[in-house]
Amino acid sequence: MPPPTLARHTLLAAFTVVALLLLSWTTQPTIAAADGEDASESQQRGESRKEQIQSQIRGCVNRKRTHRGLPPLQAAGPLEEAASLHASSMSKHGFFDHVDPRGRDAGDRVAIFARKSRYLPIGENIGAGYRRAKAVCEAWMDSASHRANILNPDFTVIGAGYATGGQYGSYFVQVFGRER
Repeated sequence: MPPPTLARHTLLAAFTVVALLLLSWTTQPTIAAADGEDASESQQRGESRKEQIQSQIRGCVNRKRTHRGLPPLQAAGPLEEAASLHASSMSKHGFFDHVDPRGRDAGDRVAIFARKSRYLPIGENIGAGYRRAKAVCEAWMDSASHRANILNPDFTVIGAGYATGGQYGSYFVQVFGRER
């Protein structure tokens, strides 16, 4: 058996190595940044994780659209607010549906932030439980009704929302519209 002092130093050294390994492992980005950029570059620009994921959602949609010859969608503040509201609401109030507990649908939520008629028609995709924006985007593309929203040539603008917590851990929302 080693002397008590040596055993303490060995234990302390082992603990330090484990702590450093854990620290380096947990500080690695868990998501890829939008448009191929390094996640640390996004953070240096001051984007929050939520903003990064929302940007990734928009980027994924626009890559799918342009790959099929459709114009990219532009970000629209009121749609972004409506999507964020819905993602947060699902997380906080424990539901997963296009209609919230107050009976509001996507159009009603857009109307909170802008004249509803400004963005007609309106479409919405929701997803929950995915670890990455890319995964939920691929799931939407694998679903005929969700893919139809993403590739709808009538839509010209998009809002993306993201929230964590709740039953599923993560909530993703896309709100589409045509700006008038």
